[in-house]
Amino acid sequence: MRGDKKLTAGKTGWIIAGAILHVACSGSTDARDTTPPSVTSTSPANSASGVLINSVLTVTFSEAMIPSTINPGSVTLKVTASGVAVSGNMTYDATSHLATFTPSAPLDYDTGYTLTVTPAALDLAGNPLTAHYSATFRSIQRVFGKPYFQGTNDIADSGRLTVSAFPRLTATFCREMPPVGRRSGL
Repeated sequence: MRGDKKLTAGKTGWIIAGAILHVACSGSTDARDTTPPSVTSTSPANSASGVLINSVLTVTFSEAMIPSTINPGSVTLKVTASGVAVSGNMTYDATSHLATFTPSAPLDYDTGYTLTVTPAALDLAGNPLTAHYSATFRSIQRVFGKPYFQGTNDIADSGRLTVSAFPRLTATFCREMPPVGRRSGL
């Protein structure tokens, strides 16, 4: 009889252990993503100064976002002092997680701007940013009312590097240069 009790106790123990294992393993199989996205970088960088007036702004997210939520309501560029929104075109590349804002007109000189991303921007699981993200920057100054070199922060990747001993430099000025001001041999 004692052997029967041991066997019964053993079976009961296995049944209890199996029930506990079943409960532990049969929890929700919903592996829903609950991790909120974040902004990993912006261009121009936060607190940048001397930003070119023809700059294209970018926001890189930590993960893929729902493209329709990356829009003028969730990503804004405003003049810091007045709060006036800068109009432009917004695009989003899901592969690189990169939102790109191209202003409709050049930015104003020597002006502070605030780039803001709101929790209306959602990742593919529908998770919002946990809070507003803001980055500020200041555009380039005009020097003594003179034209300045207006470059770009776009870099073309031709897939190869060419180095010349006599590179040809070109410059675009923001207004017509008088013939007297032109010099060669630079």
